[in-house]
Amino acid sequence: TEWLEKSANEQKVLDAAPFLWVNDKEAESKYNFSMKDTVQNGMLAREHRGGVFGGYHFYICSGIAGNRAPSMKEFKLIIEAAGGHLLSSLAPSQILDPLKTVILTSDPPTPSQLKERGVKNIAKCGGKLETTSWLFHSIITQTNSIYEDDDTVETVSTPGSRVSHVEVPSPSPKKPQGMQKQSSIGCNHFTTRDYLLSSNQAISLV
Repeated sequence: TEWLEKSANEQKVLDAAPFLWVNDKEAESKYNFSMKDTVQNGMLAREHRGGVFGGYHFYICSGIAGNRAPSMKEFKLIIEAAGGHLLSSLAPSQILDPLKTVILTSDPPTPSQLKERGVKNIAKCGGKLETTSWLFHSIITQTNSIYEDDDTVETVSTPGSRVSHVEVPSPSPKKPQGMQKQSSIGCNHFTTRDYLLSSNQAISLV
């Protein structure tokens, strides 16, 4: 927390190395991690992805920030220090790639969070729903379970690195009653970076 407070006071992400307690056996036992592995994982993550959350965009559901959790300003510092980016909404114009979008919920998630605008659409299109427990465990171990199927990222195995993902229940199918307005957005509505790079719009990214 000292690193977080000083980073917030100075309005920038400070080097975390001076704040690390490498031999804090009590904390390692309590939170099931190894600081030695954390340091090594962090070095690899920064080398390969620019951080453990490199390449990912995060949306924080309502009712989390400041509610027995960091403030939104502090969440932004945490996520950006790990290479990620914070989204202000799940509007299609904000989403570069649903597969690289992480929606953070409470642990356990509340029904209202799962019903927030855009959550089901992003999840349907491959977005990840994770809890704040997953976020903090990823930070403390410098491992990202989303990368487990990505063989381009090398990480050190850390005990307890697997955290269960949030599942969004599918709504029961309803019988059609005349013409109804379509409320969901198709996955092809989102413009991914890969598509942009393969189209004439790629020039705008240069």
